[in-house]
Amino acid sequence: MFRRLVIFFKTSDWVLTLSILLLLLFGLSALYGSGKTSAEGYQNFIRQGLFGIIGFVVYIFFAGIDYRRLRSLSGALYVLAIIFLLAVLFFGTTIRNTTGWFRIGSIGIQPIELVKILWVLVMSAYLTNRGQRMNEWKNIALLGVLMLGIVALTMLQPDLGSALVVIGTTLVIMLITNIKVTRVLLIMLLIVVIFVAGWFWFLQDYQKNRIQVLFNPSLDPLGTGYHVTQSIIAIGSGGWLGRGLGYGSQSQLQFLPEQQTDFIFAVIAEELGFVGAGLVLLLFGLIIYRSVRIAIKSRDPFGTFVVYGVMLTVFFHVIINIGMNVGLFPVAGIPLPFVSAGGSSLFAMMIAFGIVQSIAIQVRNSESSSRP
Repeated sequence: MFRRLVIFFKTSDWVLTLSILLLLLFGLSALYGSGKTSAEGYQNFIRQGLFGIIGFVVYIFFAGIDYRRLRSLSGALYVLAIIFLLAVLFFGTTIRNTTGWFRIGSIGIQPIELVKILWVLVMSAYLTNRGQRMNEWKNIALLGVLMLGIVALTMLQPDLGSALVVIGTTLVIMLITNIKVTRVLLIMLLIVVIFVAGWFWFLQDYQKNRIQVLFNPSLDPLGTGYHVTQSIIAIGSGGWLGRGLGYGSQSQLQFLPEQQTDFIFAVIAEELGFVGAGLVLLLFGLIIYRSVRIAIKSRDPFGTFVVYGVMLTVFFHVIINIGMNVGLFPVAGIPLPFVSAGGSSLFAMMIAFGIVQSIAIQVRNSESSSRP
């Protein structure tokens, strides 16, 4: 373990690490504010702090492994992902109409958060192994079947937001391979057709309601529309510098639902203002920028695909979460990475970026060895 620490501190991307730690602090500050008036909020603050410490240890551990070993394990990782999704359907707990959690005492474990990262590894290994043959329809079709296995089991929970993250990440990754753009567009058209069919046969009533309320919050002012309306009020009332930690009226008076998870960005905007919310966006921008930089420098196609996959997973999480906070997207139950309360999302992201750091370390070692 000591050797891992030495390697990490000498060769890791510290801009990436500090950005992640600062996002953790923003999330903890929002939870601390809610804990001033609620015993449950204080417990969530303490729990998230412990998750953060353990998560950082996990982050360093995965940064110290050789990520290339994961490529040969892709088949087993896919089977593991399917087992997780099947197990939660049969043995999981239903919360807010979604059967997506295992309960261990007071702690809920959400397997789909880890499955998203497992899918990135599986997809990256598949694309690397097929190489130039990825332009063949049979290889594209097999990747689609593998993806649909994950998406179908996710939709059975149902978890529309996570399914969209998996689909979006896969489609964009395909665009940076040698696959012809016309073929990717045909796949996107097929997915649109499937989702239109899903509106009539697969989407639950409450999911349809969320989408309808997106365009007209007055359809359900005391239900789904209430969430979005209160979030917009909270963000708008923050002004430039915010009301101060623990002094946001929407959050402190419990007008804002799910303020520690889905709508934590609204809490930050209300209590820390435009400046605080802007800093959060800036930190996510830094994470995306550093990830792209690592992906471009990586000489290993598998490493490149993994970094892009992790980066896109974060990108779609941020877009969907903040979009639903400001009323641009329907409420999809997608956490804000490193900021929202919850151990499952935090640990999954720490594992993912630990692997990204492992790739960054390999890149830096390669650059050092190539110098005269």
